[in-house]
Amino acid sequence: MQGGNDIAFQQLLEQNPLPVFGQILDFLRQLRIDGYLRLSSGETLEFARYKRMKKTLQTIDGELLEDKVLLPYLQGVSQELFENLFGIDHHALVQGGKDILEQKGDTGQALFSASIGSQSIHTVTDKLEEEANALFLPSGQIPVINKKIQESVELLPGVTGC
Repeated sequence: MQGGNDIAFQQLLEQNPLPVFGQILDFLRQLRIDGYLRLSSGETLEFARYKRMKKTLQTIDGELLEDKVLLPYLQGVSQELFENLFGIDHHALVQGGKDILEQKGDTGQALFSASIGSQSIHTVTDKLEEEANALFLPSGQIPVINKKIQESVELLPGVTGC
């Protein structure tokens, strides 16, 4: 007995003269996103980006555009920065999952780390904590602030509670 999806697929193959794969490719070639960008100066760009290997950027009327026409509208955001902030590939997804597990449930930190695409926020917070401990420890005597407090106590007889 065939399932509903199998029957529908069989009918699709029988009723359409183009092979299904050809129909999918044709659909992908027509897939487009329209955009409208405006600079603070008032200059605008209306365009369409197609899902293709070549000739992907066009005006709404179908005239070809070079990718470089987008540069003034990107305000210095490089492709690398954009991909780090908004893109995710398989490797980044796997690494992000590992980072979430390593950060013992601190999802906010893990997501922030994944978005910046560089060293993890966990590494940064560890370094900051290490620097803070080098300056002051509540029960320590060697860190800089502890040492200065002790010197002040010794210089000012009668001062207690530090």
